[in-house]
Amino acid sequence: GVPADAVVLVPGTARSTAESVQLSATVLRERQVKQALLVTAPYTSLRAQRVWQKLAPDVAVLPQSAVDNPPVQMTWQTNLRTLRAVAYEYLAIAYYGWKGWL
Repeated sequence: GVPADAVVLVPGTARSTAESVQLSATVLRERQVKQALLVTAPYTSLRAQRVWQKLAPDVAVLPQSAVDNPPVQMTWQTNLRTLRAVAYEYLAIAYYGWKGWL
């Protein structure tokens, strides 16, 4: 439901969330965009939003989950893949805090 002219492709390749924010914010500022959707996986949304607030506070972002993983509905099932994803995000949040990106 998003108009094609509202979708902005950011040139370049980012090696981190911080680089992605910096590249995206530059393009959005050039277009004088003040608000954007931040589409990401549910596990990364907290970190991505906080990095965005720190590095590009002049462009507001509204986080949107790209997939329903983990499921919105409570589940008692856990597997190694899920545990690794959660552990990675906690480590990434700690690392980004140490780097000053949060």
